[in-house]
Amino acid sequence: MTDITTTIGQAESIGPFQIGMAVSLRFLLVLIGLFASVACQHSPSVIEFQETASASEELERLDKDVKVSLEDQVDVFSPEYFSQAKANLSSAKNRYGKNEDSKTVLHDVAKGRAFLNRANEIAKSSKERMSEVVATRQSAIKAEADQYFPKDFHKTDLVLRDVTRKAEKSDFQDLGEKRAKLVAAYLDLELRAIKHKHLGPVMEKVSQAIKENAKEFAPHSLIETENEIRAADAFITANRHDFQKIEALTAQTLLSAEHLIKITLEAKSAKRKSPEELALELERRNEAVEIEKNASSDLASETEKLKAEQAFNKLFESARKHFLESEADVFRRGDIFVIRLHGLRFPVSQAVLVGHNFALLEKVKKAIKKLDPEQI
Repeated sequence: MTDITTTIGQAESIGPFQIGMAVSLRFLLVLIGLFASVACQHSPSVIEFQETASASEELERLDKDVKVSLEDQVDVFSPEYFSQAKANLSSAKNRYGKNEDSKTVLHDVAKGRAFLNRANEIAKSSKERMSEVVATRQSAIKAEADQYFPKDFHKTDLVLRDVTRKAEKSDFQDLGEKRAKLVAAYLDLELRAIKHKHLGPVMEKVSQAIKENAKEFAPHSLIETENEIRAADAFITANRHDFQKIEALTAQTLLSAEHLIKITLEAKSAKRKSPEELALELERRNEAVEIEKNASSDLASETEKLKAEQAFNKLFESARKHFLESEADVFRRGDIFVIRLHGLRFPVSQAVLVGHNFALLEKVKKAIKKLDPEQI
């Protein structure tokens, strides 16, 4: 077979068209070789499993590791290699489900493992170069920005993936240009998510009140509630991670929004009533308030009585422990504390206290100190 170079060298005897075809063929072969070289350069080395390896165990292990890498954002910071890892994992699962040859399944698992290892390596390098992007994206996910604003979050992720795809090929030019924009985008998504979570319910209440015509029936309450919302919004903007204060502030704002709805509905209802109906309704409300007030007073009185009873019982038990059964009977008679001494001993035909009686009387003295003397 004639060599291309020889053919070109014999151009004088071949003709212009044939020379052009020969040159094109040679250029095509060079391109094919170049693409093959690039493909080999970017495809990871596949280490096949030993024949004794378990297809089910290796498949399960790869599946678990892919999930771990996904949680570690590897799908974003090395999208192409991670995609190849998932594709080979899916192929291995499909083959395993069809009971295909174990060697074929393990080959797909080995390829998936090779791509996943390469994806983890590149993701680690990219994340080191983009630490601020990693942190702000993670914060946005923690704030559930990907749930509240999926389209905007996905749009930002697409920009990031374009940058990391080039980084997979050691092209970091876009990284320098887009790092600041990506950080700003994820920070904005995080802030919007925090506001949506805490102020979203408040805004729904206000919208409901406005639909009920709060601007006409409760204009002052509407203005006050909107001012509270603006204050809460400004606080979140300046202190997005002070969640304790944010929750307290927005809880109060939510109460104001609920009160706005109540006032709006009551004002609308009042407009349809006659002056007499309004007066009677006011009277009923005042009566209900008075009843509630009396009930609260009675409850407070009962509570005080219960506390006094508990305190007396506690003192009674403490005083009773001073005496032995042979010295005295200690008991209650209503609110009276009774000490009946039977340990006193007197000389025959004499009303004189002797020495051994003083110890018992000292116990009585101690018991009296713990209680109100009028209760003994």
